[in-house]
Amino acid sequence: MKVVNVQATFPQLKGGNACQQGRGEGFNVTSATRAAIADLFKRIKVRKTFTEFSAKFQVRELEEEGK
Repeated sequence: MKVVNVQATFPQLKGGNACQQGRGEGFNVTSATRAAIADLFKRIKVRKTFTEFSAKFQVRELEEEGK
């Protein structure tokens, strides 16, 4: 199981909405990244079109219990 954490900065947003983070889990990196980005955009309370943002992704392997 893969876990992806994403930290993004949206310079067009003001105040506390400029820096956001999301987390996602999945069986591969693609599905975990997709879930993390969906979680990130769910947390943004402002409906706006973005022309730029920067993001950092951290990918980890989640160890299964019993191994």
